Amino acid sequence: MTTSPCNTCRGCGVHRAARRVVVGPGRIRVKTGNRLRDLAIYSIIDAVFSPKDKHMKLFPVPFALLLLMFLGAATRLPAQVADEPSTLRLAQVYEQSGKWDDALRFYQILHDSHPANPSYFDGVRRMLMQLKRYDEVITLLRARIGTSPREVMNRVHLGTALYRKGDTDGAVKAWDDAITLEPQNAGVYQAVSDEALACRMYPRAVEVLQRGRDVLRSPRLFVMEIARAYTMDMKFDKAMEEYIRYMMENPGAIWSIQQHIAQFSEIPAGLEAALRVTRRAADDNPSDATIRTLLAWLYMEGKDYSSARTVYTEMDRIRGTSGLELFAFAQRAYNDKAYEPAMKAFADVAAQYPRAGFASEAEFLHARCAEELALTSLDAAPLIPGDTTHNRGSEAVAAYRGVISLYEDIAREAPGTVFGVESRYRIAYITYDKYGDADAALKQLEDLAPMRRNVMGRVDAYTLMGDVILGKGDLARAAEVYGSVLRMGLQSPQDRKAVEFKLAEILYFQGRFDTCIAALEPLFENSSDDIANDALALSLFVQQFRAPSYEALKAYARAVFLERRRKLGDAAAQLRDLIERFPTAPVSDQAWLRLGTVQRAMDRPRDAAATYEDFLAKNPESLLRDQVLSALGGALEELPGETQRAIDTYQRLLNEHPASIHAAHARQRILALRKGQS
Repeated sequence: MTTSPCNTCRGCGVHRAARRVVVGPGRIRVKTGNRLRDLAIYSIIDAVFSPKDKHMKLFPVPFALLLLMFLGAATRLPAQVADEPSTLRLAQVYEQSGKWDDALRFYQILHDSHPANPSYFDGVRRMLMQLKRYDEVITLLRARIGTSPREVMNRVHLGTALYRKGDTDGAVKAWDDAITLEPQNAGVYQAVSDEALACRMYPRAVEVLQRGRDVLRSPRLFVMEIARAYTMDMKFDKAMEEYIRYMMENPGAIWSIQQHIAQFSEIPAGLEAALRVTRRAADDNPSDATIRTLLAWLYMEGKDYSSARTVYTEMDRIRGTSGLELFAFAQRAYNDKAYEPAMKAFADVAAQYPRAGFASEAEFLHARCAEELALTSLDAAPLIPGDTTHNRGSEAVAAYRGVISLYEDIAREAPGTVFGVESRYRIAYITYDKYGDADAALKQLEDLAPMRRNVMGRVDAYTLMGDVILGKGDLARAAEVYGSVLRMGLQSPQDRKAVEFKLAEILYFQGRFDTCIAALEPLFENSSDDIANDALALSLFVQQFRAPSYEALKAYARAVFLERRRKLGDAAAQLRDLIERFPTAPVSDQAWLRLGTVQRAMDRPRDAAATYEDFLAKNPESLLRDQVLSALGGALEELPGETQRAIDTYQRLLNEHPASIHAAHARQRILALRKGQS
């Protein structure tokens, strides 16, 4: 017979349930599964065997009868678990890890040892349910019901097991028996409903809860539970009726109800049903502001801010808040970038409640909405006086003039207030960023920056002043202004990093590449930060292209600086000169690509397409070919009658560079262009 090491010496004999007595030729091996009995046996062994034999658990045949008699007596002792807490922990660990068979084994050991313990019994039931051994569950539960007929949950679980087996009628009867056992216990109705929901018997769950509501004579009972069951059954109208009925009796519950509705408000049918039922309730209760709060929230969930504005106007009237409700809506819409309805609401507040404490803020935010609308709806390009490479766009000019007029009114009426100072800042920003009038913007900022720092504790006007000076081409003075901003120490860490990056860019424009890299390095710390990513990209670009042609990179940096200053014609000329003077420099490929980008910004897509095609013909081995093909497709899309050429270009990109990062964009454009052709 083959020998084996001592299981007890390994420390695992506590958890081995099997009892075995194996007899071989002249030898016997014993393992009882109970640590106390094992220790007793090994004490006898100590007395009659040598230490070497003891650890092999092997016994000569003359002693077999004695040991078998001892074991026979031991097995007649009451079943016990030597280490009950550890066994329970093992069962729980196996259950949590999804090892149902192993968990069942240990729960069964515990249940056999303590059959009256409900936790051990329930562990066995749960594991059998997980293993889909429904017949055993049913037998187990019926036996338990026979011995403990007053335990309601056994009948509830029996109903679930019967349903899983396919006996729906039996399940319903078991659940009804549970309710009949304790008809005044609300928890029983809740438990039966939960099991019915788990079995996807949604109408049965609703019926049980409504029956409990009637029996217990409590119309408010189970509102959330019934609504949840209706929601799971996709009966959103019924769910909303429950929510509104509860909310009308408990107005303070509106926030909780919104959270419940949010579970289905993203479903179009759910949102439509919620709006339909809530509108009907609002019509039936013309003076109820709480219902209108819910209605307005639902409109905003559906991005219908115009309808929400109408509802908030009614709420303002009902509650008599003198514009406060409407102002709160306008702020929410503004934050959600719904600028048009927000602008109208701010205008209404400012006009109807001019003496309200928030009237000045409403006027300023009204102007901010107008500015955002001018930027987004008119698609205004930078308006640069004297630069013939840009199209001014008369509509955009008029729109921004109107915005400036709004800001000027605020600054004139409240010159020393926060909103007056903020309005002057916006005027300076638009003057430079949209009109490109650096001198006028600088004149505004020189007077405004100290006032903004004193009134608002902000130094962003100094930063904008540095941007304007940089746009005028004075790198040294711009660096001086940015340095003064850092010395003031009033900006946030993020704003400080932004200024430090601007200083590093000046070093790049000046061609001081080693110093630039050193200045960029401290900005790498947070890789998820936009500034850190920009700094890392610039540092890698400089390190990649500064050798072997330092002068070529300096020429490229000058072109980028001219582009930053919006001198697009000069930037294009600088890039063409770089390509001619340094045709073999690694950065020349980047110059070709940037030249096309500048030409497209100058509204010259045909020239850009010619540049890209020239590059492809002259640089068959370039690593930028996929990027240039993508840009060429975009330029061709801007030309009338060139749709098919654009499609062919994108297809060429896919054929020649299937793994390119631009491949997904190319596929999208091909689909869009073909759809447009059809």
